Amino acid sequence: FKIDLEGWMLKDLSKTKFIFPEDHIIKPGDYLVVYRDVFKFALNNSGKESVYLLDPDENIISSATYEDARENISYNFDGKNWRWSKFLTPGQENKFNSAPKIKIKKIKKAYAGLPVFFSVSAKDSDKDKLKFVWNFGDGKRSYLQEVFHTYSKKGKYSVALSVDDGSEKFTEEFRLEVKSYPSLKVEIIRLLPNPAGLDSGNEYVEIRNNEKKKINLKGWKIATGTENLVNHVIADDFEIEPGKSRRATRENSLFYLNNKAMKLELRYPNGKTADAVSYAKDKIADDEIYEKTAAGWRWIGAPAGADPMQTNDEAPENEENMAQNAAPEIPMELLGGKSHDPSRKNKLQEIINYGFGIKIAHANLGQGPRVLGAEKIKVEKGAYIFTQSSPEDHYAVKFLKNIKARINLLFNKIVIRLMMSS
Repeated sequence: FKIDLEGWMLKDLSKTKFIFPEDHIIKPGDYLVVYRDVFKFALNNSGKESVYLLDPDENIISSATYEDARENISYNFDGKNWRWSKFLTPGQENKFNSAPKIKIKKIKKAYAGLPVFFSVSAKDSDKDKLKFVWNFGDGKRSYLQEVFHTYSKKGKYSVALSVDDGSEKFTEEFRLEVKSYPSLKVEIIRLLPNPAGLDSGNEYVEIRNNEKKKINLKGWKIATGTENLVNHVIADDFEIEPGKSRRATRENSLFYLNNKAMKLELRYPNGKTADAVSYAKDKIADDEIYEKTAAGWRWIGAPAGADPMQTNDEAPENEENMAQNAAPEIPMELLGGKSHDPSRKNKLQEIINYGFGIKIAHANLGQGPRVLGAEKIKVEKGAYIFTQSSPEDHYAVKFLKNIKARINLLFNKIVIRLMMSS
């Protein structure tokens, strides 16, 4: 049935009222539009505003309350709720934007002091440009679709995300529990500060996992320095099986180890220390290892023929394996030949003198020539080992020496084979 609005009223939060005169009749299913040039009060563009429809007895029959209206955006009742819309339909049924489809990426773990990744995917069938507002529940906000946020304290937080399509905002909320980072049983068990040849890329820190499950040290830090330690992040996955150890090099974390003294810490992603070690020695020999033993930390020389980058779990376990990994020996017959030709011996010895770290089996040293640059000699399994001992060289010098040594050794092998064939 039709309704006669004569004597009904419209008003806002002010005292000003508009009273409908006669001949304002609404037919069934019809609409009545009242424009600003008819009533005297104004609808606020900013702040909070309320509008009321009262019957002649001033009973509130209907009302609407909004806040901060946008230009050329209407506020509409959809049958259950009031919503903003970019579609203006005076005298017709209200029309609304399509709500964007919002999917917030689930956060599995969140730790105090560590960045937590917040991400949302949203699709809008109206092709509207979407704006995002994260409220992290700790007084901080972000306006990015994907963002890292760090909570300073553990606790339970109410997180809210608002997605704005230009007409209205759609908000989703969820609870997030932020915990303290768990303590793991890991330890530093071995260091190689001064590998033979070029240090860069060959230094290592060996870490042992004492947990009963596999751990991943991605995001952990290897901090090094003499006074103030500098963090070097393990950027990629670095998994260690339970009860096993693994060596970290500059491929995993951009740390470096001094050849005389250094402080070193393995740190959790939140910066707290998991394990620490320091060392100091006037002269660290090539491939000398600083190792944690039952009696404490001590320096251990590298075994002959051992690969300095090989973990203890993979090291040779018997003499046969050791022999296979040992440096090749030059038989004494080559030094003198079957005819003991002195000229042949002198030529071969001259060639050997150009090499570094050459291993000569059963050699009688006497006062004869030594390998170029050799200052230390030791005997192992009936063979004399010549080693170079010199002050710490610049890394560029070490690099050139390493290249030269490889070329010389290759040259030695070729010449020796030629002499044997002759």
